[in-house]
Amino acid sequence: MCKHGTLVEVIIDGEKRKIDSCIAPLIQALNDKGIKTLNSCCGHSTTAMDIIIDPDNVRIWWVEGVMRISLISWKQWRENQPPV
Repeated sequence: MCKHGTLVEVIIDGEKRKIDSCIAPLIQALNDKGIKTLNSCCGHSTTAMDIIIDPDNVRIWWVEGVMRISLISWKQWRENQPPV
């Protein structure tokens, strides 16, 4: 965890965004893989880390009474849609 205010610039959707330095590589990697992040905070050693993912990148389903969640890129989601 980094101190509050320790930010680095990350390119997301072609724009520079300031991200907590300790999670910046993770946020960059998620976005590079097509998992769009909307907001994030490392928690600064006081709370849990939060990463808000675009709902279009989340797939939720139930298997034998257990909720399963996976992150998918927009491209993966579009490729797996049934024909209209």
